[in-house]
Formats: sequence, C-alpha cells, structure tokens
Amino acid sequence: EGVYGFDFKISEDASEFMRKAVIGTGLTAVGPAQDEFRAAYKKEFGVDPGVYCDTAYDAVKLLALAIEKAGVYDGAKIRDARWEVGKEYAGVSGTITFDEKGDRVSGTYKVWKVDLVEGEYSWERIGLISL
Repeated sequence: EGVYGFDFKISEDASEFMRKAVIGTGLTAVGPAQDEFRAAYKKEFGVDPGVYCDTAYDAVKLLALAIEKAGVYDGAKIRDARWEVGKEYAGVSGTITFDEKGDRVSGTYKVWKVDLVEGEYSWERIGLISL
C-alpha cells in the first residue's frame, strides 16, 4: 500500500491505475476556519486554493509561531518551541497535533475513489474520516 497524492490527476495512466487499484485518502478540513481561509484565498488570488494550500499555510504559521516563541534564529530552539506551539494548534487545515517524531497525528481525511465515466476520469469523495 502506498501514499497517493493529487498529482495523480495530471496523468491519464496514473488515473487509470488509481481507478483499478485503490481508494485513496487526502487531508481535508471542514468548519469556519477552512471556509474563511478559502474565501480569503479566492478573494486575493481569484481562484480556489489548491489541495495543499491550507496545510502549507499552517506549516508556515507554525514555523513563525515557533520562531517567535524561541526568540532567536537557532534551529534547536525553534525545534523545541515547535513542540509548545504545535500542541492542539487550531489551524485552517484542522486541529494539529504531533507525535513524538514530529508527524501529524490528527486531522480529517477525505476518502475518494476514481471512476471512468464516459471516457473521463472522475474523482469522487465518498466519505470523511476524522482522527
């Protein structure tokens, strides 16, 4: 079993593989913070945010908070401060919690499948899983 990203939508061969082989998941968020982020992004750039925009925003925001908390540009101090600012962080991609290795262990994931309908690939969300 592998990890599949939304870049598979670019290639017809990859879409065909996905249709036959997997039901996938992708991190998503629901709620007012996500709605506000999407609206602000669209207002600023004129398009809906891409699939990883909310998680990238949260990553940069957490880094900025960790730098502020550390008080200096020192890698070890910023890393240590990240543990403090990253506990139950309410981000636009959902509430973020990290495990002891620094991996995200919380979030809502959309479950999707790929179908071939009248010669076109369709990516359909079939559910949500919250961790």
